[in-house]
Amino acid sequence: MPYDAGIIIVRSRDDLARAMHMSSAYLHASDERQPMQLGIQMSQRARAVETWAMLAAHGRAGLAEIIDRTCDLAALFATLLQRGGAELLAPVVLNQALVAFGTDDVTDAVIARVQAAGTCWAGGTTWHGRRAMRLSVSDVATTKQDIEMSAAAILRCFSAVTESR
Repeated sequence: MPYDAGIIIVRSRDDLARAMHMSSAYLHASDERQPMQLGIQMSQRARAVETWAMLAAHGRAGLAEIIDRTCDLAALFATLLQRGGAELLAPVVLNQALVAFGTDDVTDAVIARVQAAGTCWAGGTTWHGRRAMRLSVSDVATTKQDIEMSAAAILRCFSAVTESR
């Protein structure tokens, strides 16, 4: 689902209303449920439509399978990269892998090459003071073959960076 289709579940409606309350002369005040008081953005598109569509199309069990599969694919991604010399910086517990390629400079150079190559997209981040490559497996259409191809492309970029130094 789109990244901006997140949902928050709260125990107390009153706590949520207090946390998200906005008032202004141009806003109508009422004791009725005010959707704009349930999130941080007052004007937004109907993001819940994508969430509803996924639930309608796949059901609860189908969504659970998709989540489990993307988590498994992230673990495979990490394993393949580790076998090729990457360092896993944090355990893979959800759908993300966090790896480094030696020094910060090498890691950043690998990320730049991966982005330029275009096989997949990998972002950079800093984790406990170290530069890292952050990989998220979030698309329902991602396959094991996609992960294998992407890992191979990343490792080729890693090899090219180390050979050029």
